[in-house]
Amino acid sequence: MDPTFATAFAYLGLLRAKAGAYNEAVACYEKALQCNPSLAVVHYLIADTLLKKTDGQPTRIESYLTRAVELDGTFTLARLALAKSFMREERWTEAIEQLTEATKLEPNLAEAYYHLGRAYGRLKRSADSEQALATFKRLSQTEKARQDAELRDIVKRLSDVRF
Repeated sequence: MDPTFATAFAYLGLLRAKAGAYNEAVACYEKALQCNPSLAVVHYLIADTLLKKTDGQPTRIESYLTRAVELDGTFTLARLALAKSFMREERWTEAIEQLTEATKLEPNLAEAYYHLGRAYGRLKRSADSEQALATFKRLSQTEKARQDAELRDIVKRLSDVRF
């Protein structure tokens, strides 16, 4: 497949996912990866779409998220999603590693501090948990603006693909 079609397939996937047609969205994203397998954002989008389906597939989701982080270590959303995947499996130390990196990349990411506080709590690290949750509380006031920026970030990453 022509690598120039990768972005088009990814955009189609976004539209299908927005419409709730998750299987079709994943198929579009997989076509995008056939065109250009090094698009971290598309690996993330597949995992994000699979999370919305009822059948889960946690191993497959983790695989796509891990690959997204490998391809783009600055992709905070992928790190956050990977950390949450680890937390669902009670892999607290791995979750903390991803969340710590996410907060370094995006120090105002309230959701990362919330999950970091929870993970520290599970490991009985009370002081760290309290500090992370206090930061979460302080930052959560501005979280709505970040959520709006997520979609813009995904669209920007797709538009930055060079052929």
